[in-house]
Amino acid sequence: MSFPASIGTDFALYAPGKANVTVRSLNPDTGAVLATSASVPAIKRTRERRPVTLGSGNLPADQCRFYLQASAVGFTPKEKDEVTDADGLVWRVDERGVELIGYGQVYLLRVSLKR
Repeated sequence: MSFPASIGTDFALYAPGKANVTVRSLNPDTGAVLATSASVPAIKRTRERRPVTLGSGNLPADQCRFYLQASAVGFTPKEKDEVTDADGLVWRVDERGVELIGYGQVYLLRVSLKR
């Protein structure tokens, strides 16, 4: 069984439904931008709305996943970093929301819509 020489390159070239996103690394304490990577090839998965319980009520929370070409990011994403999608929506990386897959060439980010 053989595998592609570069899953990351194949992802950037052939991934269906991909669009470029901007990824920002933020200081988790101050929110200051530490690094920015623009034009990162990404696949945005289906947006889901899930309620979050706050006190005695519920607040809707939109969540989804992004698959990113790791070599185009330029830094390791972490919790509270942000992704701006092709529609201009800003998504925040969730706790334990970063996974490196595809033989270390693709990031899977679990994110929530920033309010």
